[in-house]
Amino acid sequence: DDVEVAATPKEKNLHAKLGRLNSLQRNINAYMNSKSKNFAAVQAYVMASANAQNAQAAVEAANQAVIDAQAALADLN
Repeated sequence: DDVEVAATPKEKNLHAKLGRLNSLQRNINAYMNSKSKNFAAVQAYVMASANAQNAQAAVEAANQAVIDAQAALADLN
């Protein structure tokens, strides 16, 4: 007859989950300009991502130039 209900664990808030990362409170410039080897992977990822976005933009511009050139060629015929 005596039924005990187990207490559900209290959900930690976001700051508690982040733990010691809260002490950083930095923006992306702090990570990019850091000389620490701990941030080398973050810096490499951000740079590679930016380079990939620039390359994608160049490809899209080249594709648009091809489309424009094909349209101009079609108009000549």
